[in-house]
Amino acid sequence: MEIKRLSESEAQALWDLRRMALSTEPDAFGESLEEHLQTPVEVMASRLRSGGEENFVIGAFHEAALVGMVGFYRETRIKRRHRGWIWGTFVAPEWRGRGLARRLMEEAIGRARQIAGMRYVLLSVSAGQDAARGLYAGLGFEAYAFEPEAIEAEGRFIDMEHMRLRVK
Repeated sequence: MEIKRLSESEAQALWDLRRMALSTEPDAFGESLEEHLQTPVEVMASRLRSGGEENFVIGAFHEAALVGMVGFYRETRIKRRHRGWIWGTFVAPEWRGRGLARRLMEEAIGRARQIAGMRYVLLSVSAGQDAARGLYAGLGFEAYAFEPEAIEAEGRFIDMEHMRLRVK
């Protein structure tokens, strides 16, 4: 298993894995499948190309297949640049239970720690995503807020827990 930062040449694989994530786990993500389907692969390639060290996606590859991902971005506003966000954590169902999500998160957190001025890494986890919440807590993330009815998916409202990890 190879864990690495994705490049623009892997945009199609990322687009495909994100489509799988949104179709198999609609309650876990703020983006809808419909919104994703309207995003051209070239937009993802551009984002991967222009992210610099402060915006990236880490992927888990089995041979040539992308089977897991986690994204990170640094806030852009001057007063918020001490924070960054984890987004899109997903491992394909057939690859779960092998520690891939932990390895992806550790790589993303390690890279975030290297960013000058970064103090906190934040994320949000949907109610009912107990395995994800357990992973995040096991990595040292602590809950700091609970947001009822944070997202609506397929006519249902889903609560979110917001968590943070101090990295410096």
